[in-house]
Amino acid sequence: AAALGVRLPRIPIPESLALLAGDAMEGASKLLGRKEPPILTSYRVRVPIHSTHFSNAKAKRLLGFSPKIGLDEGLLRTVEWYRAAKPGGRA
Repeated sequence: AAALGVRLPRIPIPESLALLAGDAMEGASKLLGRKEPPILTSYRVRVPIHSTHFSNAKAKRLLGFSPKIGLDEGLLRTVEWYRAAKPGGRA
C-alpha cells in the first residue's frame, strides 16, 4: 500500500465474500466478452490473503548473492516500472 501510495482498506471483508465477488466479476467479464481482466479477480483476492515469503539464504550461501537494494526500494521501483509500462499508468 505504501509503495502504491494508497491507504489500506479500513473495512474488513470476509475472504469468502471477496472470493465470491472476484468470481462474479470474472464470470461477468467473460460473458461480456471483455479482453481485459476485471479489476477484481479471485486470484487478486487470494494473493494478499495467503502470505508467501521466500528466503534468499540459499542463493547467498551457494552463489554469493548479495542484493543491491532492499525490499521497500524494490517495491517502489516495481510500481514505477509498472506504471510507466502500463497504458494509463495505474498500478
